[in-house]
Amino acid sequence: MTTPFATGPFSTSHLAAGVRAAALAIALATSASAQQVLNVAPGTALSQIQQALALASDGDVIRVAPGFYSPFDVIGKSVTIIGEPGAQIFYFAFGSINPPNQTLEVRNLALGQRVVVRGLTLQLSFPDPIPCALVSDCAGSVVFEDCTFVSGFGPGVTLQNAASASFVRCDVRSAGPFQPVGSSTFDLQAGLLVRGSTAFLFDSLVVGSAGKPANVASPATSDGGPGLDLDGGLVFAQGSILSGGVGGGPNPPFGVSPCAVPRDGGPGLVLTQSSAPSRVVAFDTDIVGGLGAQPAAGCPLAPGQDGPASVVLGGTLDAPSGERRTFGASGLVDEGAPIALAFVGEPADFVLLLASAGPRSGVFVEPLGLAPHVDLATFVVLPQGFLPASGVAQTSVQAPILPPFASARTFTTQALFVDASGALFLGAPSHLVVVDAGL
Repeated sequence: MTTPFATGPFSTSHLAAGVRAAALAIALATSASAQQVLNVAPGTALSQIQQALALASDGDVIRVAPGFYSPFDVIGKSVTIIGEPGAQIFYFAFGSINPPNQTLEVRNLALGQRVVVRGLTLQLSFPDPIPCALVSDCAGSVVFEDCTFVSGFGPGVTLQNAASASFVRCDVRSAGPFQPVGSSTFDLQAGLLVRGSTAFLFDSLVVGSAGKPANVASPATSDGGPGLDLDGGLVFAQGSILSGGVGGGPNPPFGVSPCAVPRDGGPGLVLTQSSAPSRVVAFDTDIVGGLGAQPAAGCPLAPGQDGPASVVLGGTLDAPSGERRTFGASGLVDEGAPIALAFVGEPADFVLLLASAGPRSGVFVEPLGLAPHVDLATFVVLPQGFLPASGVAQTSVQAPILPPFASARTFTTQALFVDASGALFLGAPSHLVVVDAGL
């Protein structure tokens, strides 16, 4: 789910000074260690992302051209993978001939290691209930930005023992439920399944599995699945939507029975606390149940019930008041080219741009205590001015010229908004890659 940005100038002269300061700060940040670019494209020597990962060193950038690619794994390596529009990972299988395989798996990141994936569409159609993407056993952090995840019969994304996984402007969903062999019932699947992990959602959409509709093979129907299923850990959601899946029902002309049972929609959130504390902080985030199915015309059955917003079996659900702020930056630019910056907040907010060399994740402001969860010593803080009456402003800075020994630089940018009362709000983090113009 991409947040649209309108254009509008800042209302003070701070903007010009802020732009000059931002350009200078980013240029100075090029003193960081060198990063090399590996270009992946169909029909070339590097035709698959996994080939590039085998050659990549810690900190390298993999640039993915438009096209269809096979699944890949990132194991114990810091890397930035950035897709151009049309870059897709697609895995389809009719039967379990091959071992279960996610379109993407990230695992075994050590503390301090970071993986950034931006601009990829990942789709899995596999008969087993496995997620489209899996992040497991990571002390380091993972960032997904402007990505889409769709799984056919499992969760959209599963997090297991992940210290920090961020989703920025992402669409995460499970397409349908799973029916175990020999069973007449269906296992509901979450859009995002979190176990013993910490996740950050910014401006993202999470949707649970849709209920099974009636078809020629089987008149059975099923309920929708949960949007977010958390058991052990923290999920901080800002400006996002957590939605249960719609209930299954009649499916003319493919349903055998015109009176197939309309089923209920799934809950937006299922919160459990089996063995470790569980907490969801939903700041300016909608948690909604999926729609119940409707009966076919002339069928005397009652419609399915809409799913509940949340089912709290254990743990804490906090929904602090206030409106979130949003920020976005270009994903991939050539050196010397304009870097587009967009800010969306409340009128008269004072805006500061945070810029840091290298990828970072999990930085946010806790609305309950107004305490920044970010080490400002690692960021350059750049005043940008006040937002106009529209609350929207867009500008650009010039990307630096890279030194001869580097073909890429990765930066983290994030906007800090200060409202009239002095309260602090952070927009979504945005990761930027500047590449050698000759590549």
